[in-house]
Amino acid sequence: MDTFEETHASQSRKASQRKRSGFDSQSGIYHSLEQLGNGHKFPTEAYLDTATFVLSRFPKVDQADSKVALIDFATGHRVTYSQLRRSIYSLATGLYHGLGVRQGDVVFVLSPNSILYPTICLAVFLIGGVLTTANPLNTESEIKKQVSDSGAKLAIAAPGEVHKLVKTKVPTLLTSRNEDEDDLSVEELIECCEPMEFPETRSTQSDMAAILYSSGTTGVSKGVILTHANFISIMTLLIWSTDRHSASNDVFLCFLPMFHIYGLAFFALGLFCTGCTTVLMTRFDFKGMLEAIHTHKVNNIPAVPPVILSLVKHNGGGYDLSSLRRVGSGAAPLSKELVDRFRAKFPWVALRPGYGLTESCGAATVFLTNEEAKAHKAGHRVTYSQLRRSIYSLATGLYHGLGVRQGDVVFVLSPNSILYPTICLAVFLIGGVLTTANPLNTESEIKTQVSDSGAKLAIAAPGEVHKLVKTKVPTLLTSRNENEDDLSVEELIECCEPMEFPETRSTQSDMAAILYSSGTTGVSKGVILTHANFISIMTLLIWSTDRHSASNDIFLCFLPMFHIYGLAFFALGLFCTGCTTVLMTRFDFKGMLEAIHTHKVNNIPAVPPVILSLVKHNGGGYDLSSLRRVGSGAAPLSKELVDRFRAKFPWVALRPGYGLTESCGAATVFLTNEEAKAHKAGSGTLLPTFCARVVDFETGLSMPPNREGELWLKSPTVMKGYLGNEAATAATIDSDGWLRTGDLCYFDENGVLYIVDRIKELIKHNGYQVAPAELEAILLGHPQILDAAVIPLQDEEAGEIPMAYVVRASGSQLGEDEVIQFVASQVAPFKKVKKVAFINAIPKSAAGKILRKDLVAQSKQQVQSKL
Repeated sequence: MDTFEETHASQSRKASQRKRSGFDSQSGIYHSLEQLGNGHKFPTEAYLDTATFVLSRFPKVDQADSKVALIDFATGHRVTYSQLRRSIYSLATGLYHGLGVRQGDVVFVLSPNSILYPTICLAVFLIGGVLTTANPLNTESEIKKQVSDSGAKLAIAAPGEVHKLVKTKVPTLLTSRNEDEDDLSVEELIECCEPMEFPETRSTQSDMAAILYSSGTTGVSKGVILTHANFISIMTLLIWSTDRHSASNDVFLCFLPMFHIYGLAFFALGLFCTGCTTVLMTRFDFKGMLEAIHTHKVNNIPAVPPVILSLVKHNGGGYDLSSLRRVGSGAAPLSKELVDRFRAKFPWVALRPGYGLTESCGAATVFLTNEEAKAHKAGHRVTYSQLRRSIYSLATGLYHGLGVRQGDVVFVLSPNSILYPTICLAVFLIGGVLTTANPLNTESEIKTQVSDSGAKLAIAAPGEVHKLVKTKVPTLLTSRNENEDDLSVEELIECCEPMEFPETRSTQSDMAAILYSSGTTGVSKGVILTHANFISIMTLLIWSTDRHSASNDIFLCFLPMFHIYGLAFFALGLFCTGCTTVLMTRFDFKGMLEAIHTHKVNNIPAVPPVILSLVKHNGGGYDLSSLRRVGSGAAPLSKELVDRFRAKFPWVALRPGYGLTESCGAATVFLTNEEAKAHKAGSGTLLPTFCARVVDFETGLSMPPNREGELWLKSPTVMKGYLGNEAATAATIDSDGWLRTGDLCYFDENGVLYIVDRIKELIKHNGYQVAPAELEAILLGHPQILDAAVIPLQDEEAGEIPMAYVVRASGSQLGEDEVIQFVASQVAPFKKVKKVAFINAIPKSAAGKILRKDLVAQSKQQVQSKL
């Protein structure tokens, strides 16, 4: 009985605590103490935009003609809800039919508070446009940067601010008339445009509504993407709060800037959902605020701490402030002392501090009801602010919790995930060394790499962790699984507040990553890349992006981040440009088309098989018109495929390039579409900081344009060497730092690189690297195989496939299928032998080296003889 009573008492205490604080001791989560009810629900319909939602909340027609929505404090001019509705529709008509603003177009607004500000915002939303606002005090350079960063197609500016937009060269509409009759204004559009029908935009709640620039947690200006769902959610909460604490005859005073999330969400949008009246001040003036409260009997002020401090310090002056009932406070915390002083001076006023930030649409509770949905559906978005915090939190957990130190190697085994960049950057931040592997690798391949790299910790996707059992290395999961005892990256990020850790003082020459490449000989080797290598390649990426892209560009990533191409470009580099990346776990052609269609992707760094699939695709209802640039690497593109792609996608710039793991993934690229079109079989020109030699194999002399030889490269991006393999390093990098690529090539008179053939024995299959020596070693392990050689066989879809030439033992009846299955049981799927031919002897040189070119020529003759 005592036990039951004690248990019951404990449960009662926990329930009481939950009721008082919202804290759930079992989950460790604080829940809101309030629940939406009495008809307040977040709208669930997919096709709903902010403007339609706000307009649906306007007073009924019989009340709208007399109900005042806005009062201009400076002039006394009043706008009823009926007039406001008409202005919104008239301006939307003018923007759509007159100025050609379309769904997704960004409209930049540069104006102090004005009675037209809400009209502008709601008109832009009504036609599916995207709003971005700026402080009129910003400098010309700051404004130019934001206009460029946001990709604004139109600017709307107050007459006194329009001069700051001259250098942006973006079309500009004034808010109100000025002396120049040629300048069109919002006022004139509203007056001359009768509300007309315009094609239904069908904006969804998940569509981008605004890009508001916040300094975030670091002081670096970033564009915060807010959707219609974000605004509708915060306005639903505002309606709920107003219904509880205010009335439709309440009068609010607005002096907070509408270009900021607080003023925008609350005054330019939200309050119109409640039927209240707003007295509008162009900008804050303390005396003016007192006069407005006195004159218009204001009873609600959403404020900021400096305003509350000014009210506390104010010593009268003949203003009647007795109408005040509620004062909210945001933007910064209020001290206990200031709260006490305010309540002592204004005991009849409810002071209600709150917390929010631009990234949460101005309120901390706006996303609480959406977290579960986010966790169970695709489309989860991570802001730069969230990414930064995740990196620092994970770095803290790795250092303080798991003891990872400078120089420790962390092995990552995972398909692409939204956590991959966080893992990479957190490891680098504490001075760790990254090594990555293909999840398709076998247990034996993984065990070899873990041992060779000397990994101290492994991070693996839950579905891959079983492959690490034999390595006996401590393992951290990327995400939670059913076993609560298994620690995950997700949990470390959630539970670790970013802490100080001893400065690692990594130098640029320190090792940053060990990426396993088959190199020039076919034997798997660990390529050592330094921080200088990555910083150099990212500097080139920034340079290239500044030339050809914009920070509002959207890239699609389906290339594996465990490979140098995906790692340097997507897991690291693109974050330097401020662009957005849509991430696919793994390549799926239909999924790629859907992603382009849904997210309006305009950049795809790809590989030849993907380009071939695009050429062969016959429609299917996907809109690919957003595509602007497609890069190609990993293997050369044939002239025929280039011609077919450009014929089908004439508006897309196809820009092939060349690189290898040993050069950190890059060396040449076409800088313009015109250059690429003029040199169809080329692989681009050398990137800045790169220089090259074309070296004759027999004489060692450098070849002039249009003469073939081996490609040698030199650049700050070139690897430090091969891990634990001095002989291979010396054979690949000479004493002067030249990287011998093993590729036969030539440069033309324009400096364009042409890859003629692969001297190195590596087979490129669907963007993967397959080492013939590895497959030959497996084949030679079969009791009925005397000798074997593996060569690349050209394949239209995969680029190349592994083909084996086999010498059978005397009396053996070994067949092709048996050979294929024997190899397949021991390697990753992309390494499987696809074709087998039986031969009496493998052709070899006097030195005993396989003459692969003879076998390649023989295979080509066999193919031609069958045609």
